[in-house]
Amino acid sequence: MNYTSTRSVVESGILTALMIVFAMIGLSVPMLGFFGSILVPMTIAVVGVRHGFRWSILSVVSAVIAIAFLLGPLTALIEGGVFGVIGILIGYGLRKQWSVSRLLIFPAIVLMLAVVVQFWASAWVMNLDPAQMWTSLGEQLEETMRDMYVNQGLSEEQIGVAMDSLQDQLSIMKKVLVAGLFCSGIAISYIINYLTRLVLGRIGTYEIPEIPTIQGWRIPDWALHIFLVGLISYFVKQYVPFLEYIGYNLMYLGGIMLFIRGISCIWRISKSYTSSRLVRWIVLAIFIAMSQSAAIFGALDVLLHLEDKWKRRSE
Repeated sequence: MNYTSTRSVVESGILTALMIVFAMIGLSVPMLGFFGSILVPMTIAVVGVRHGFRWSILSVVSAVIAIAFLLGPLTALIEGGVFGVIGILIGYGLRKQWSVSRLLIFPAIVLMLAVVVQFWASAWVMNLDPAQMWTSLGEQLEETMRDMYVNQGLSEEQIGVAMDSLQDQLSIMKKVLVAGLFCSGIAISYIINYLTRLVLGRIGTYEIPEIPTIQGWRIPDWALHIFLVGLISYFVKQYVPFLEYIGYNLMYLGGIMLFIRGISCIWRISKSYTSSRLVRWIVLAIFIAMSQSAAIFGALDVLLHLEDKWKRRSE
């Protein structure tokens, strides 16, 4: 066995052990579950970039076997299988110089499909119809929120208003589930890619795609078209009922894209006005808190090219 193979075995073993630790922490401490879902695929991606596709697969298989012995095969398949596949995909994509859009979209699709499969599998195990399971989850959430409101000392009238608002939110959430899962997958993919590149930058020099920060986020003009098509679909739902769901999802997706365009445009404009990062973050935080305002700003930038106008003015 030559030096390179020995190093690959040692480093892959160490990173696989880290993956198992991250997975165990995420599964054992619910509050840290999100961090586990980020760190597990990031570790596998690092293995894939440094040592290749084969070693990343071997690391996932080893981790799945170890987790199966510790926590059971089902948990191992969910944690190691789903997030391991995402890590393999990101590592392969970075090594093969995929575009940023592919690095974000492909893992997001895998994650979205995994959530859907997991939901249907859970419904099958519990012998429930998926619609009944969704209703059951909603009822559990409503009961939990009602108990929380009671403990906070709210009056019955205030609790009633809050519960009505919660039911409306759950109804909308059900309608935008596809777009919501996809956007969440994109966000998680971005974090994993960014952290993977950060880690690789600390331990060596690799020719991998640049993951843009907020300064470099560029959302195309057709984001507004997606939103408008969704809006039109929503208003004609009385003639074609299923268009309501399409309309909600397109409006949600287009709205998120316009929001991202808005805050990135605001960041670049504020950077031109001031060199203080603190001031820029305060301005950005205000617009993020007023998410609709940021989305409107993004739409106005599509129509009026606000950033270009400001640049001409500054010159």
